Amino acid sequence: SFFFFFFLFFFFLFSFSFFFFFFNDTATTEIYTLSLHDALPISEIIGAFLGSFFILSFVGEKANLGVNMPNHDLSIFLIFPVEVLASAMLMGVIFYVVYTKGLRGFSGVAIGGIVGLDILFLAFISGASMNPARALAPALLSGSLSDLWLYLTAPFIGTIITAFLFRNKFQAQKASNYE
Repeated sequence: SFFFFFFLFFFFLFSFSFFFFFFNDTATTEIYTLSLHDALPISEIIGAFLGSFFILSFVGEKANLGVNMPNHDLSIFLIFPVEVLASAMLMGVIFYVVYTKGLRGFSGVAIGGIVGLDILFLAFISGASMNPARALAPALLSGSLSDLWLYLTAPFIGTIITAFLFRNKFQAQKASNYE
């Protein structure tokens, strides 16, 4: 099908660009790293659309393309803070892994573990998207836009709160690096 070949084309394209960016010499890698960092949100959204197209072509619309849905039996005054909390916990673990050296080799386990725990304990309340790009593509392609505002706002609020909580740690680490 068209979607399958579309998916394969972009898979090989991104695989080649990954090889080019990370296995080139050091001087050009630094130049490309800046542009790769700037393009990361766009790449994440493209990846979400490719994944949604993949599900659409193989599973069909019966799976609703993996759209996050909150539990509408609960109040939005519970759902919204739970989604903020899920995003804040994920960002807190990411900050901890990045800015401490105690988890060498286990950072993927820590981050994957918190994603799994967020989904296990919070998905039945808020849907536990924790990522606006991951929520955007399935919602747009399936037409389920009624709850998209939740997944576009709550993760930003949760990660901003976490950034403010970790701000002193960042400043202390930056000061110790300059000593």
